[in-house]
Amino acid sequence: MKEISLLLYPNNISNQKNDYYAQVRYVGTITNKDIADLMIAEGSEYHKESIIDILTRCDRIKMEKLAEGYKINTELFQFHLSVKGHFNAASNGIDPEEHQIKLKFSASKRMRELLAKSKVRILGLANTKPKIGRVTDLTTKSENKLITPGQVLQIEGKRLKIRGDDSSVGVYLLDKKSNERIKCKQVIGNEPQKLLILLPDLQGGEYLLEVYTQFAMNRKLINTTVSTSFHLPLYVK
Repeated sequence: MKEISLLLYPNNISNQKNDYYAQVRYVGTITNKDIADLMIAEGSEYHKESIIDILTRCDRIKMEKLAEGYKINTELFQFHLSVKGHFNAASNGIDPEEHQIKLKFSASKRMRELLAKSKVRILGLANTKPKIGRVTDLTTKSENKLITPGQVLQIEGKRLKIRGDDSSVGVYLLDKKSNERIKCKQVIGNEPQKLLILLPDLQGGEYLLEVYTQFAMNRKLINTTVSTSFHLPLYVK
């Protein structure tokens, strides 16, 4: 039996406790090359290059016919076009800023039946906390070790984007000797997978890097801050 796995995420727009929504945990991504390999494994007598050529031509012809105003029905999906925008009169022209052609599709009957037969399994709660994977001093190119006060530090990982109104949101360096938590006030690059921060003046010593945020991958803010610490100490000479 086919199986689809789900991960649960907190519903950030709900005030109810234990309110979650689910997302599919994808096994991977399949391309035409992968499909060709699968067809050969099933016993197809065609060469891989021939199968890829057929699949590529098939994709191109479908796209061209859709662009000419055709509907397309396949064993997988049914494709059709729709128009976005409002028209005041029959004589109105097309305004590209308001009127847009959109592609829509729906699953075929056979696809719906196959999905209905799939077993659905909930894996549990998804990890929504930020994670630091690598830290690079862009001045010295030192990775995961030395940092330079007053220079740019690159932090790479997952779910790192600094967002939220809570006063604790931000990037911090914890002085391991004095236990003082120093906030990095200048964030010059702010993306989910990469932060660029301008380091403040720091005394020589050992530091722990911390990130606090209310960012969620669904672009909504979570109600409370989540945090992470880098697993390696950082040093200022």
